[in-house]
Amino acid sequence: MKRFTGTSYDSAIKLAGFEFKDGFEIISKREINLSKTGLSKESLFEITVIPREAQSKTIKKYDNNLTNPNYFKLIKNELKDIKELKTEILLLRQEVNLLSKRINNLINPDINMVEVPNYNALIETGFEKPLALKFIREMSLLNIKPKKRNDLISPFNNRFKDLFIKLSINDGDNILIFGQPRSGKSELVKLIAKKISENHQIKIINELQKIEPHKGITIIDAPEFRPNQEGMLKNLKKSSDSINETHRILVISSITGLEEMLHIVASFSPIKPDGIIFTRFDETILPGKLISVLNEANIKIYGLTNYKNKKVKFIENCEKLFINCIAKNFGLVN
Repeated sequence: MKRFTGTSYDSAIKLAGFEFKDGFEIISKREINLSKTGLSKESLFEITVIPREAQSKTIKKYDNNLTNPNYFKLIKNELKDIKELKTEILLLRQEVNLLSKRINNLINPDINMVEVPNYNALIETGFEKPLALKFIREMSLLNIKPKKRNDLISPFNNRFKDLFIKLSINDGDNILIFGQPRSGKSELVKLIAKKISENHQIKIINELQKIEPHKGITIIDAPEFRPNQEGMLKNLKKSSDSINETHRILVISSITGLEEMLHIVASFSPIKPDGIIFTRFDETILPGKLISVLNEANIKIYGLTNYKNKKVKFIENCEKLFINCIAKNFGLVN
């Protein structure tokens, strides 16, 4: 029995072939992730083999693979690696797609002196440069030189209205709410339940396996976990895929940094969220970054939570709050 290591399984197999000219059988494989060592971001691939001569002495021969009881076990193990690889590739594609869009941040737009103050105000509000430029151009097309808050309504709606969506639910629907720890998810579950219980019977559970037919609406408060906990992510995806009529809502705290928000959206993408709810909106000083996330990730917003009059509230039609924040940075009043 001997081990061979290469930059791919094929190269490791070739090394084994050079030494064991009469053939060999692979008895195990493994991938060595060098990123954990800090030496490299690459991986090495190791195989353990038995030369054919030694194999004939220690392993029973079979007329063909179908009579070998270990044959299907080996196939099953190989398919398991392929499924995990597909998930990793999907996550990587999401990350690359979102990051490639952010290259647009490097642009230096050609704006006139009249537009400069408003453009700078949008940047200070958290808008990425391309979105700030589009917002400014929308004002120019409408021939608007904002002097009061209401002047921002038309250009905002023309540019960003499609990013906002209403949470429309019916009896028999399920609402799956998931997100990172300390995202405000559990509090949001209670707020949504309170809001829709006026017209529907509500059942709140925290385990997907316990879902049963329910006359009203079932809200699933998924266990909190981080995107790098791949096992829990796969379990949540598998369970959520088995549930019909499900609204999948990703919860993100508004005080999270822009890059981390994009990473969260990409990491949770296997669950296929239908939309986002931002929590703790009152605590962010950069509401424009939320619009940037929605735009870059091509995902909609169902609403947000906001603290006002000593109470936390769930607000669905939240465009007004965004416009108020932008107007404040513009120094505008009604």
